Amino acid sequence: MNAVSNRQLATILFLSLTGYSVIELPKIMAEEVQNGAWFTIITTSVIFACFSLILTYMGTSFYEKTLYEYSMLLIGKRLTQLISIIYIFYFFGVLTLITKSVALVIDSDYLEKTPLNLIVIFCIVPSLYAASKGLTNLARIIEIYGVIILITAIFFHSFMIYKGDILNIRPFFNPDEAGTYFKGILSTIIPFLGIEVITFIPLSKNNGRKIMLISFLTIIFIGFFYALIVETVYMMLSIEDAVNYNDALIIAIRELEVPLLQFFTRLDSIFYIVWLMAVFATMSIVLYGVKDYAGKLLPKLNSNIFLIGIGLLNFIVSLFFTELKIITKAFQLLSYLGLVALVGIPLLLMIVYKVRKNEGNIS
Repeated sequence: MNAVSNRQLATILFLSLTGYSVIELPKIMAEEVQNGAWFTIITTSVIFACFSLILTYMGTSFYEKTLYEYSMLLIGKRLTQLISIIYIFYFFGVLTLITKSVALVIDSDYLEKTPLNLIVIFCIVPSLYAASKGLTNLARIIEIYGVIILITAIFFHSFMIYKGDILNIRPFFNPDEAGTYFKGILSTIIPFLGIEVITFIPLSKNNGRKIMLISFLTIIFIGFFYALIVETVYMMLSIEDAVNYNDALIIAIRELEVPLLQFFTRLDSIFYIVWLMAVFATMSIVLYGVKDYAGKLLPKLNSNIFLIGIGLLNFIVSLFFTELKIITKAFQLLSYLGLVALVGIPLLLMIVYKVRKNEGNIS
């Protein structure tokens, strides 16, 4: 079985959510919420943490089974196949949009003279290799990356707090703007999508029921992590300035001067390396998810050949997305399907499970 530890699952959740979202989040929150960004983000994290409980509850009710497998027991083959197609389409859409958006950011900031399609290939190939190694090995890689990324983030944002201007984020909370803060929750849906990866990660008795609490607290932690990023960016740039940049986090780090690291002509180069590690982890786990669902629908296909086919299709579809504005709109449309994948389908299966369990049709 493709088993993962509780720590590994927490790291997978952390990188699945934060891999790309951290780049655009400051601009989004500056446009929609401004000074109350931290409140909106943390409130959203509580909501999505509750959603995570549905998936972990079902996972611990059917140990060593993925959503596809326990769905077969609850609603039968035909509906399960339909659900699988929804997840394949959703995860593949996320994979393609992340791939092209990352390539566009790299192209505009660092490799302007490099062919964009070559950068896309560079993003796809390492993820294909990692996904081919199976969930257990992939979880080990992501766990190591998670430690490096978290330490680096703490380092950078601690200096940003020290160097930034706290006046840029005052007032911290304006009661008169409470309606705007809550309305802003709609703008933070996309950064919290990614919890759906639990659907293809089988939980074991070693994970135990405590995985429900761990997943809940992990999402809350991510909320505070997002809030830290947004507020420190505002401290460095100001809210008014952050609105002007799609990659406000990179711009803010570029403005950061750390005396001990003056031998780096561009401090943001360190951030880029670590950010690419996070993106690589996100793409790898999502790619594995596409392979897992599709592999269960078509079990006779060779998994490695199938992965290459997914990578090739990812490249072809990415050609149709030429600008970040188009990708942003596509992400917004895909987020509705994301809510179906995160809340709608798991909630439906949980209701069916409860009914059948009460009727004594399932143990």
